[in-house]
Amino acid sequence: MFYDIADPYENAYTRSVYVRNLNDRIRIIVEKIKEGKRDPLVRKLAADAVRNVAPRDWLGEVAAIFEFVRQNVRYTLDVRGLDTYQRARRTLQLGIGDCDDAAILLGAMLQSIGYPIALKVIESVDSDHGWNHIYLLVGVPPSAPQRWIPLDPTVSQPMGWELPPQYVRRSAIYYVD
Repeated sequence: MFYDIADPYENAYTRSVYVRNLNDRIRIIVEKIKEGKRDPLVRKLAADAVRNVAPRDWLGEVAAIFEFVRQNVRYTLDVRGLDTYQRARRTLQLGIGDCDDAAILLGAMLQSIGYPIALKVIESVDSDHGWNHIYLLVGVPPSAPQRWIPLDPTVSQPMGWELPPQYVRRSAIYYVD
């Protein structure tokens, strides 16, 4: 089941949607990223984060936004027994979220200033529940990516870090328009 947490700044309500598989989950996350990248608050925070970075310093911009999310969103688990997906604005408001919430916010911020992104989903070798983690890949330079850099703000690791391959049972990448 999917529970969309209501945003008190909107006349929104909590709704439940049946999620059958990984593709359904990715579709929901991508919808929230696309919604977030159009949010003026998300774009303003992205602009503020990169304000002191030299123009066309792509890695500097990505690092600034990555650090903003790491410093402003504390990793926490979902509501017990529910898999929740927060809007970017809601994650900013609460200051907490799990891996999909961090990916939504980070993806929305990066896309709001022109970066291509992809979602990487993994199942770790110690997982009993299938696909158990998601994080972002960002393409640099943004106009014609030569590299895709992993960004996982939920771990205490630098930009570019990924779980070593021997700990990953399987993975999938979904490019976001």
